[in-house]
Amino acid sequence: MFVFTAEGAKKEINKLLDRIDALEPRLDKLRSISREAEMLGLPDDGGGQFVDQITNGATNMEEDLRRAKLEVMSDPTRWREVMPLLKVCKEEMASAEKVLNQIQTSVRKAEARVARDFGRS
Repeated sequence: MFVFTAEGAKKEINKLLDRIDALEPRLDKLRSISREAEMLGLPDDGGGQFVDQITNGATNMEEDLRRAKLEVMSDPTRWREVMPLLKVCKEEMASAEKVLNQIQTSVRKAEARVARDFGRS
């Protein structure tokens, strides 16, 4: 991540905000699966808590990024001050996306197994 201007910092912030927005449909699906499992009496194994943690983290990150963006817009010379935040947010986002990818892969495999075993598609 090379950001040498206030404009570059704003672009990086916007990219991260877009990535946060992209998490929402994925988290909605996991919430739905967690609710269905709960209604069926299946053990949660912390799945609901995990989704809540990611949701809360994404909300906090979004607020921090929006504040940083306003800071840079109001005083373009302060773009260097938001760099540590951008670095941490990128790392956290990559970690959350990686875990969500792993979970979605497991869900797809489970759905395929259920469809195969019970004749549903």
